[in-house]
Amino acid sequence: MDISKDYFHKNKSHRQQATNVLEFLYSKGAIPLLTWHHIEELLAHRNDKIVSNSIQLLQELPIVASLICCSVPYHIGSIVDIETVEFNIILDNKNISLKSITEKTRNDIFDFCSGEDLLYPYIPQLETLRRAVLAKENRKKEIASISRAQSIKPQDPKLSTLRKGKLRSLESASGILNKMQTKLEEEICQKGDKKINSPEKTANEFFKSVLKSGESMYTSFGSTEKRFLKEFGIKIEETKDFKTLDQILYLAIFKKRREVISRNFPDNKKNGILGIKEKNCPTWLLWKELHKIRTKAERASGSDLNDGYLAGLVYYADLTIVDKRTNEFLTQIERKNKLLKSMINKYEKLSHYSQILNYLPEQ
Repeated sequence: MDISKDYFHKNKSHRQQATNVLEFLYSKGAIPLLTWHHIEELLAHRNDKIVSNSIQLLQELPIVASLICCSVPYHIGSIVDIETVEFNIILDNKNISLKSITEKTRNDIFDFCSGEDLLYPYIPQLETLRRAVLAKENRKKEIASISRAQSIKPQDPKLSTLRKGKLRSLESASGILNKMQTKLEEEICQKGDKKINSPEKTANEFFKSVLKSGESMYTSFGSTEKRFLKEFGIKIEETKDFKTLDQILYLAIFKKRREVISRNFPDNKKNGILGIKEKNCPTWLLWKELHKIRTKAERASGSDLNDGYLAGLVYYADLTIVDKRTNEFLTQIERKNKLLKSMINKYEKLSHYSQILNYLPEQ
């Protein structure tokens, strides 16, 4: 979007700068990589002119790379499509290392064409797509804001608390939830996404879902732990080695993500896909580490979701441009996790798009 501002600027020097950067990129053999997450971010911009210019600039690019979509022909792929290929490789190669998974995946996820050919299927429906993307933006802000709220975190994160705990009465639980809702609303105002539509409505809708889940627990059978885990589609035997509630949280997210990915597979492969473990999935493991760090950040942003997905490109692109916070988070991960560090390629944050010329990998 920054390049497009200059590329179509009234001032000739601005136009020349943007043109020079693009020409230099291509002269070095560099090819821009686009995913559906990039297109979503572009369409979500509130300025019509910036969106229009950005689309036009992409159409003028002589060659671009894009992720192959595993489920819809001619659609630009997303991080789910990368994980679909990873899962297929895991299924077909027992005991394969994480590094080998990413090396094999890289061979099967890219397509190349002109910018015009890439965007051709979308142009007639661009306004419809943009309305759909904008309609989802507030939901992203809500998810990002709730996911890092400290007021709803358990005071004791140990799993032993759940295993020894007993269910409260619905009346008692409702009173506690009402107090928590007020605290969550305040926290969203202070630390949530600044552009969220209504912190009050967000908190209210969230706790409605919590109460509904709680009511469901009352109609099930077994220990408190068994009832609780059932709400997340988890069996007790899956958590026998767990020590914290956070481990349950990430297993629940992984299982839901795995279920979504399984829809890209034929029925005869789905059972195998649903049996894949967290520890074998490279893109998931990176997302998980990023999420752990991101939830400790001072303020939430709706862009956190896309930033988390786009960070997965560091395994597969030669150079990934990231925002300032993601750059810091990836640096932390590289310091602490040698296994993931060995798979992460070059990434940089830019204060100006022309800086990319300083970071292009050697051919």
